[in-house]
Amino acid sequence: MKFPGRPFPSIAAFFLGASLLSASVITGISIPVNSMDAISHPLIDNKWSVAVPPYPLSTSTGSGIGYIVSPLIATNPSDFSMHDHQYIAAFVPDPNRAIVTYQFDLPTIVRSLLIIEHGNGVSMVEGFYGNSLASMTSMGVLGGNLGSGPYAEGASNSFDFGNTTNAGLYFQFVVRQTSISNGYAIYRANPRDVNGVAFLPASAPPEVPEPATGFLLGGALLAGAVYRALRNRPPTA
Repeated sequence: MKFPGRPFPSIAAFFLGASLLSASVITGISIPVNSMDAISHPLIDNKWSVAVPPYPLSTSTGSGIGYIVSPLIATNPSDFSMHDHQYIAAFVPDPNRAIVTYQFDLPTIVRSLLIIEHGNGVSMVEGFYGNSLASMTSMGVLGGNLGSGPYAEGASNSFDFGNTTNAGLYFQFVVRQTSISNGYAIYRANPRDVNGVAFLPASAPPEVPEPATGFLLGGALLAGAVYRALRNRPPTA
């Protein structure tokens, strides 16, 4: 969190942080440009990334890949968020195309990914976390709780990485295996926290304290320090 003006003393920042920091929100989503070859929101809208500002993060009409975290779902092909047929082997889509990046406002622990599946959907993913896209750490390759598919249309498939400690400004997933050999689609893919709660898209700029708050708290801390110094001063003759 950034504060206006000069930094507060570290102890002041600690107390302010305890009351002002809120849960992480998604501030950006992206996939490689032209990485979907069939009907899907990114292809229809020709929009391969969304980010704030402006607020809120776009996840509705015209938002392209932003739809991937929209709570509204219509189970028909025009509502796919990913839909591609470029593979490097049977059941294995091109990893340079089948990758989604989420950015957060704060270092964030992502434990799981919930995918809303098309019948021919995603059966295995690899998750990554990190503070720089040039240096991401893998959380492993795993399947979801629904098995290898094919799936019921609109089924919720949870991929649990078991991560409860490693935080990063970025989360990525790569599709490593699909339920059929030569194509896949999904409706949504929502990263979730350690309690299984989906992260929300950013709705407004982060709040910052009024400047007076910092001055008052800093003054109180200084007064306390002066008082303790005077109280502990050795008596004079």
